[in-house]
Amino acid sequence: MPSFMDRLYSRRKHDSIVLTPQAPRIQRIPLPDVGGGDMLMNSRPAMENVPPPPKPRHHHRPSMDEGYSTSPEASTSSRRPSNASRTPQAQPMKGILKHVETPIVHIARIQTDGYTSSPEKIVTSRYDSSRGRRSRLPSQPPPVSPPSVTPPVSLHWSLLPYDHHVSKSRLVFDARIPIRNISFLNTWPPRPLTTIEREKPAANPPLTEMVICCKAAPEWPVNISRPTGIRCIDVWEAIRETFDLVVTSAERNKWASRVQSGQPAFRERCRITHAPQTESMRRVDLLCGNVMFFGLEWTPPNEKYPEGSWLMRMGPSIVEPQKVTL
Repeated sequence: MPSFMDRLYSRRKHDSIVLTPQAPRIQRIPLPDVGGGDMLMNSRPAMENVPPPPKPRHHHRPSMDEGYSTSPEASTSSRRPSNASRTPQAQPMKGILKHVETPIVHIARIQTDGYTSSPEKIVTSRYDSSRGRRSRLPSQPPPVSPPSVTPPVSLHWSLLPYDHHVSKSRLVFDARIPIRNISFLNTWPPRPLTTIEREKPAANPPLTEMVICCKAAPEWPVNISRPTGIRCIDVWEAIRETFDLVVTSAERNKWASRVQSGQPAFRERCRITHAPQTESMRRVDLLCGNVMFFGLEWTPPNEKYPEGSWLMRMGPSIVEPQKVTL
């Protein structure tokens, strides 16, 4: 009588035969005979004198107490000589397209040497063109240089706006009083100018003509002319004479609002100069208290003044006149 294990084994064997399909049988395929001089296609020729592949290099990481990795003491592993010189280098691949020499075309271009007033220079530039034709740039008019902001001359420091780096002292010039009262404010009371200081050249190199404009009264330009060279005293005298003129009836009618605004300045001028209140208004009164000369600034040429002009900066009085000499 079969045992329990035999019955279990036979049952599993029967189930495996039923559930698992049998593999198909393939007939034998006759192979050709291999001769002595024949070589199989998948066989490889014997490799002779081939160096073994290089062993992988293990980089040594230094510990914290060894220093930098670039120092000779940082690494204790021996270095293996490079085998790069023994390995043949790959030859560069040649292109399949033929190299065609392209002609060189010369084109004229305009180049300046950094100065807007310098003549233009014609230089040639080279570049490759596939057509090989000579090309030319269209003719263009020369660029127009912008008006120069830099003044053509250097004014005396007493005619410039006050700058403690350049000015030796602050000039006190009140357009309401005669120019003999002009003084320097480096002492107290302000000291009058000496003859040498008054006759200093106004500019370097000397100027023979000047046009000064006031922003508050552009209709009254100050024109100065001296063939032997304009002095500082000439500038102050011309400013004083231009704005000390009496306002005409036509000007009073034209600028009625300005005349009305200048009434307080008119009364203040009469008080300082001890003039009667019955006298006529003067141009300096229409500046409405901005009677102190604060220097000249260069104005580039324009349609009204092709040669350029100077802008006169005026402001309120900073010093009460002590003793006015009329």
